[in-house]
Amino acid sequence: GAADPRKLVTLLEKRFGPTARARLDRVVALVDADQFSAAGEDWLAATQQNEPWEATVQRAQLSCADVVVLNKIDLLVEGQVVALKARLQKLFPYARILSCAYGAVALSDLLEVREAPSAGIG
Repeated sequence: GAADPRKLVTLLEKRFGPTARARLDRVVALVDADQFSAAGEDWLAATQQNEPWEATVQRAQLSCADVVVLNKIDLLVEGQVVALKARLQKLFPYARILSCAYGAVALSDLLEVREAPSAGIG
């Protein structure tokens, strides 16, 4: 679901304390490549006071994101994908930018974790 990560951190700290039982490792934001491409330079521009809540939440997520996933790249040509990734990197220089189709991103790329070795069965 969509949520403002700043509010989540505040709620976790109120409930558990700054570093007690819960820890926020990463904020991952998802961007639809086709919508990002269609919106052009106006994408994420602050508009009037009564903008849709989705735009406000997306702006908050992206401003806090450690990882930005550019999804649905299969709907665009390679040159568009390269240009969109460059724009995202310029807008969010501290985020890692990943691209994918159908949301297929390895968990190890999102969270920088490694899969535990499987135990051999008998």
